[in-house]
Amino acid sequence: MVSTVLAGATLFLALRVLPAATAALIATLEPVLTLVWAMVLLDESLAGLQLLGAALVILGVVWSQRAN
Repeated sequence: MVSTVLAGATLFLALRVLPAATAALIATLEPVLTLVWAMVLLDESLAGLQLLGAALVILGVVWSQRAN
């Protein structure tokens, strides 16, 4: 629950200083950043599908930015 509240609060703060499209794009990276923090702070290991999903999210963000 803490991570959900923190992510929502961060999104609302970002909307104050960034365009909505940019803030939404950054919010799309939330699941990937959650995986990274789980690896760093909790010493979690990731399965292949989790890594594939993270890669697809990152590729989607990069692709959407290149379209602009």
